[in-house]
Amino acid sequence: MKVMSSEDMRRLDENCKFFGIDTLRLMENAGRAVADAVKDVVKDVCEGRKVAVFAGYGNNGGDALVAARHIPFDVDVFLVGTGEMGDEVR
Repeated sequence: MKVMSSEDMRRLDENCKFFGIDTLRLMENAGRAVADAVKDVVKDVCEGRKVAVFAGYGNNGGDALVAARHIPFDVDVFLVGTGEMGDEVR
């Protein structure tokens, strides 16, 4: 697996925009994939329990908020960090 730097991801996001895939679609897809992975990995452990999701104020925080929305368990979301929330995250 290739590890991508933040600069690689920024360029990839820009290329996606060029081809008509907006940031909100990328965020929704990433969050849904995380939620699916969480469901598959911890389904037996988390049934009937709360799941905590920690999200920052950047786009990765937006991915976490989407994931929290799709995780099929009782979820508590904690926003952490400083700064302003990005437009896409709102």
